[in-house]
Amino acid sequence: CLDAVFITDSILVFFRAYRDKDGRIIFSHRSIALRYIKSGWFFVNLLASTPTVLILYIDYKQEYLVQSLHSSGVRFYFFLGLFKLFRLYGLNGRIKHLMDTSEFVSGLWVKINIMTAKMFEFLLVIILLTHWLGCIWGFIAFVEVGSFEKELMLSTPNWMGNWQKINTVPGGLYALGWENTTGRYWLCMFWASQTITSIGYGDILPVTTAEYALANFLMLSSGIFWAYVTAIIVEIVTNANKLNRDSIQRWNDAS
Repeated sequence: CLDAVFITDSILVFFRAYRDKDGRIIFSHRSIALRYIKSGWFFVNLLASTPTVLILYIDYKQEYLVQSLHSSGVRFYFFLGLFKLFRLYGLNGRIKHLMDTSEFVSGLWVKINIMTAKMFEFLLVIILLTHWLGCIWGFIAFVEVGSFEKELMLSTPNWMGNWQKINTVPGGLYALGWENTTGRYWLCMFWASQTITSIGYGDILPVTTAEYALANFLMLSSGIFWAYVTAIIVEIVTNANKLNRDSIQRWNDAS
């Protein structure tokens, strides 16, 4: 689905007008295409639009083993998938350009409450970071075991199998097995959420040396990020209160 969005967006760029140095809007498809290709983003977007996950799934089905990571074909598609990260950088510039040029977005930005918009922005960032940390934390269990098969996860030292042994209850969350993708995802998100927010219930623990090393790195990174977010939120609330006080003072002075 995401690859389809990337492909569609890459095609629509050829029909997207732009402003030249003199401020004139250019509608010529030839000029738009030449500008797009010369910028280099055409080739980045072309590589980023490659459906690497779909290709790997067709080739390997659910036979995902750590040994397959040593395959030259798998490594090629893995590094090809890294080009999708460049689109995040391009997306940031695209949003800024939209904010500067779109009259609708500019008018909407004026009407909405700045504090609400900033809080919503940081909420999205926190959700995105939680997703990334959860995926990384789940992947380390896969690397340690070599598969998500139930028997292997339970018989090989890893944090996920250890958690499942302790917390298996009838009708409860079950994270092992290829078919339990949703349960595994929410378990990883649960660990990431309590790590980022520094709650730390302590019910999901690393087992192997690699898991402890990764957990230390992720916790330190999350602590720095959470301190930054907290400082920004405090600044936003403080500035909002100051603006309210100034508005009330001006209203009183006018009265």
